[in-house]
Amino acid sequence: SATMDRRWAEAEQFLARALESFQAAGSAVGVWQVKYHQATLLMRMRNRDKAIPALREALAAKERWFGASHPRCAFVLDDLATALRLDEKPRQARKARREGGMSTA
Repeated sequence: SATMDRRWAEAEQFLARALESFQAAGSAVGVWQVKYHQATLLMRMRNRDKAIPALREALAAKERWFGASHPRCAFVLDDLATALRLDEKPRQARKARREGGMSTA
Protein backbone atom coordinates (compact mmCIF):
# COMPACT_ATOMS: atom_id res chain seq x y z
CA SER A 1 0.00 0.00 0.00
CA ALA A 2 1.03 3.61 -0.39
CA THR A 3 1.00 4.09 3.39
CA MET A 4 3.43 1.22 3.94
CA ASP A 5 5.66 2.47 1.12
CA ARG A 6 5.87 5.84 2.88
CA ARG A 7 6.66 4.16 6.20
CA TRP A 8 9.38 2.01 4.63
CA ALA A 9 10.88 5.09 2.98
CA GLU A 10 10.79 7.00 6.26
CA ALA A 11 12.47 4.12 8.10
CA GLU A 12 15.16 3.96 5.41
CA GLN A 13 15.79 7.69 5.81
CA PHE A 14 16.12 7.43 9.60
CA LEU A 15 18.53 4.54 9.29
CA ALA A 16 20.58 6.42 6.69
CA ARG A 17 20.83 9.40 9.06
CA ALA A 18 21.84 7.12 11.93
CA LEU A 19 24.49 5.50 9.75
CA GLU A 20 25.92 8.89 8.81
CA SER A 21 26.07 9.89 12.47
CA PHE A 22 27.82 6.72 13.57
CA GLN A 23 30.27 6.95 10.67
CA ALA A 24 31.05 10.58 11.53
CA ALA A 25 31.62 9.58 15.16
CA GLY A 26 33.87 6.69 14.13
CA SER A 27 31.65 4.17 15.94
CA ALA A 28 32.20 0.75 14.38
CA VAL A 29 29.63 -0.79 16.72
CA GLY A 30 27.03 1.82 15.73
CA VAL A 31 27.75 1.32 12.03
CA TRP A 32 27.27 -2.44 12.07
CA GLN A 33 24.20 -2.15 14.27
CA VAL A 34 22.54 0.22 11.79
CA LYS A 35 23.59 -2.00 8.89
CA TYR A 36 21.96 -4.94 10.64
CA HIS A 37 18.75 -2.94 11.08
CA GLN A 38 18.89 -1.89 7.42
CA ALA A 39 19.15 -5.57 6.47
CA THR A 40 16.17 -6.56 8.63
CA LEU A 41 14.17 -3.69 7.14
CA LEU A 42 14.99 -4.99 3.67
CA MET A 43 13.72 -8.42 4.76
CA ARG A 44 10.46 -6.94 5.98
CA MET A 45 10.15 -5.09 2.70
CA ARG A 46 10.61 -8.48 0.99
CA ASN A 47 13.70 -7.21 -0.80
CA ARG A 48 15.71 -10.36 -0.21
CA ASP A 49 18.13 -9.70 -3.09
CA LYS A 50 19.51 -6.80 -1.04
CA ALA A 51 18.77 -8.20 2.43
CA ILE A 52 20.84 -11.36 2.09
CA PRO A 53 24.15 -9.63 1.23
CA ALA A 54 23.45 -6.99 3.90
CA LEU A 55 22.87 -9.70 6.52
CA ARG A 56 26.08 -11.45 5.44
CA GLU A 57 27.93 -8.15 5.90
CA ALA A 58 26.35 -7.62 9.32
CA LEU A 59 27.27 -11.17 10.33
CA ALA A 60 30.90 -10.72 9.24
CA ALA A 61 31.16 -7.46 11.20
CA LYS A 62 29.64 -8.97 14.36
CA GLU A 63 31.87 -12.04 14.11
CA ARG A 64 34.92 -9.78 13.85
CA TRP A 65 33.78 -7.73 16.84
CA PHE A 66 32.39 -10.42 19.17
CA GLY A 67 33.67 -13.74 17.82
CA ALA A 68 31.64 -16.24 15.81
CA SER A 69 30.15 -18.03 18.84
CA HIS A 70 28.64 -14.90 20.43
CA PRO A 71 24.81 -14.82 20.84
CA ARG A 72 24.61 -11.57 18.84
CA CYS A 73 25.99 -13.48 15.87
CA ALA A 74 23.34 -16.15 16.39
CA PHE A 75 20.58 -13.56 15.96
CA VAL A 76 22.04 -12.51 12.61
CA LEU A 77 22.50 -16.16 11.59
CA ASP A 78 18.85 -16.78 12.39
CA ASP A 79 17.74 -13.80 10.29
CA LEU A 80 20.04 -14.86 7.46
CA ALA A 81 18.69 -18.40 7.53
CA THR A 82 15.14 -17.03 7.50
CA ALA A 83 15.90 -14.78 4.54
CA LEU A 84 17.46 -17.67 2.65
CA ARG A 85 14.52 -19.92 3.49
CA LEU A 86 12.02 -17.33 2.36
CA ASP A 87 14.11 -16.87 -0.76
CA GLU A 88 13.57 -20.59 -1.45
CA LYS A 89 17.18 -21.50 -0.94
CA PRO A 90 16.80 -24.20 1.72
CA ARG A 91 20.29 -25.67 1.27
CA GLN A 92 21.88 -22.29 2.01
CA ALA A 93 19.51 -21.76 4.96
CA ARG A 94 20.50 -25.10 6.51
CA LYS A 95 24.18 -24.25 5.99
CA ALA A 96 23.78 -20.85 7.70
CA ARG A 97 22.07 -22.48 10.68
CA ARG A 98 24.72 -25.23 10.91
CA GLU A 99 27.51 -22.68 10.86
CA GLY A 100 25.91 -21.04 13.85
CA GLY A 101 25.56 -24.35 15.68
CA MET A 102 21.79 -24.09 15.44
CA SER A 103 19.31 -26.89 14.81
CA THR A 104 17.72 -27.13 11.39
CA ALA A 105 14.59 -28.77 12.77
